[in-house]
Amino acid sequence: MELAKRAEESGFYGVALAEHVGASSEDVMVAMGALSQVCKKIKLLTNLINHHPRHPVVLAMAASTLSAASNGRFILGLGTGAADSLQSLNVDDEHPIRKMGEVMEIIRRLLAGEEVSYRGDFFKISSAKLVQGKGLHVPIFVAGIQNAMLRFVSKRADGILLSNGSTVEYVKHCVKIIKEFSPPHFETACSISYIPTSNREEGLKIAREIVLRYLVIPGIGETILENSGFDPNIAKDARKQVYRGLKPELLESMVALGKEEKLIERIHIMRKSGITIPIILTQPPYIERLLSLPSSLA
Repeated sequence: MELAKRAEESGFYGVALAEHVGASSEDVMVAMGALSQVCKKIKLLTNLINHHPRHPVVLAMAASTLSAASNGRFILGLGTGAADSLQSLNVDDEHPIRKMGEVMEIIRRLLAGEEVSYRGDFFKISSAKLVQGKGLHVPIFVAGIQNAMLRFVSKRADGILLSNGSTVEYVKHCVKIIKEFSPPHFETACSISYIPTSNREEGLKIAREIVLRYLVIPGIGETILENSGFDPNIAKDARKQVYRGLKPELLESMVALGKEEKLIERIHIMRKSGITIPIILTQPPYIERLLSLPSSLA
């Protein structure tokens, strides 16, 4: 809470919180409620929520409550869930795009104040209405990595959340698709992992751990690599615990590593490539060093 308050005082645009089943203990919606009372100006983004553990009606209720509590500063960031989360929840999501479409439609209709009766392929609702839902507009950002999801999100959401580990070349690939299908004022957010260390070898070890989390996800690792000019077989090898392709060039293209100037340079390049909201991810020991950066990022 104190760090979020200081981030606001330092001039940051917003605070983003993630929720991952098995890897985080906090309920992100509860945490956002607390932050809405501590921070009075900055945006509050869930980056991101796997929609499967919560019914769309419950998500709409939470979004409505948080929008009111924050005076309209809340942004609902949704995702279809990482493979390990789906496995732990015993969820078989064969049609992630169609299901996400139903989730978004139900949430938006409820926030608009409708009494919703719904019969979709994945959700059945007899009757639901939000007491607070009277024309509320809560921006909905959705995670997108592969081309089909990029097109869907660009047409249906208010913004897109590009993956952590995105290289500049991959971002350019995504932005080209996004611009083709998105309306004006569409937001393109991208997470950037930052390791502020002067010890390059130590930093590369940390970067390797971060990069592997994404490369081992079937389809996702190949997509990022192929559209970044790297051999997609590096991802297949990583899933077999063969790491010969994880060279410094690859690691440093997916993670910002080094002094603050490296992060500032990466953010400026990402903005020129079409990112409107860069999201800085770092480890707790390094957060203190980020609080002085906003003036350098203008």
